[in-house]
Amino acid sequence: MLRTAEREGFYQWVGPPMDVETALYSANTQQQALDEMNRDGRLEQLKQRWLSDNTPR
Repeated sequence: MLRTAEREGFYQWVGPPMDVETALYSANTQQQALDEMNRDGRLEQLKQRWLSDNTPR
């Protein structure tokens, strides 16, 4: 079941959020693309987007 505006009233946080470590993996052939994303800040943007999408409201 997805959290939607209509279902918001059914959700309640029951404890503190967990610490979660996330890692991004790729095949060796994609290393150059990851290095480029890191240099121009896109990996940080991806991290911030993930955190904003997965932070309790």
